[in-house]
Parts: sequence; C-alpha cells; structure tokens
Amino acid sequence: MGVARRGALAGGSMIVISIDIGMTGAAACLKPHSSAVIDLPMAETPTDKWLDGRELYDTLLAWVPVTERCLLVVENVRPRSIGNGGQATNSMHSQGALMRGRGAVEAVASILRWPITWVQPQTWKRHYGLKRTDGEPDNAVKERGRHLALSLFPEHDQNLKFKYHHNRADALLMAHWGRSTQL
Repeated sequence: MGVARRGALAGGSMIVISIDIGMTGAAACLKPHSSAVIDLPMAETPTDKWLDGRELYDTLLAWVPVTERCLLVVENVRPRSIGNGGQATNSMHSQGALMRGRGAVEAVASILRWPITWVQPQTWKRHYGLKRTDGEPDNAVKERGRHLALSLFPEHDQNLKFKYHHNRADALLMAHWGRSTQL
C-alpha cells in the first residue's frame, strides 16, 4: 500500500505514525510540535497473549484527528525460519504471534482507511547506520538505536530509560525515517 495522506496540517506538516510489530513492540506518533511513544497494547488470558486491536485503534484515533493527514509506517515483518548465518531465528509460536500482530495492525489500518507504508527493518536501520558489524552482539545494535533515539528525542528520556525500551526507540526512529524520507 502507499503513503497515507488524509488532510494537511498547518505549514504542510503531517502526522507520522509508526508501528514496530511484536509482542514487545511499540508505536510512535510525531506531530509538528510534539511526539508520543507507547508499548503496543496487549490483551491476554492465562494461556494466550495478543495485540489488542481495539486499544490500538482507540490510540491511533486519539493521535490523529479524522480531519488530519497522516503517514502510517509499519515495519514489514515476515516469518523467517532460518537466518543469522543458518541458525534458527524464532520458534513457530513466535512467528505465529508476529504474523497475528501484523494481521491486527492491517485490520486496524483498514478500518481507519489508512494505507500502510511498509518498511523493511534493514531499510530504516541502514538510514541510521544501525547495521550490525561483524561480531557485534544484537543487543549492542539495539543499544546504539536507543541512544540515537534519545539524541533525536530527548523529551523521551523517561520512555527510553532502560535497555529493554529498544522497541520504543525503534518506533520513534521509524517515524523519524518516515518523516525524513517519505514526505
């Protein structure tokens, strides 16, 4: 799908929403003079956990008034059984949960009538120089991303305070990528 453009903001600016899909994913909103970031809302029972589509819908409507335009950028996650130099990546259960989250995001976007701008993780990460170097642990790349997000969005110091906030950082960086390259 293409770029979502639903109505202009003053000064030609547009609201940018990004979603980093995953069980510990996050969503970010960039407006001309403010920003927000949240962990993706999850629903759960004692035996299952999933992305709460209704809560995500309500959040996105609160962020983007129906009279405004927005660009919706979503990380293009896909199932991968083999990767990382031939090593298995995630379990079938993890891959199923990832695709279930993707479906929920697609459904919410469809209900809102917002086209999705899909971005490969490598694309937005390359834009910021967040490619893993030989021998560098994955956590080091995530930490570099978190520090970059802190430098771009110092007002989110409390939202990006801990290493496990790397998904929030990713959502902010994806939104910034969308604003920088897609508008």
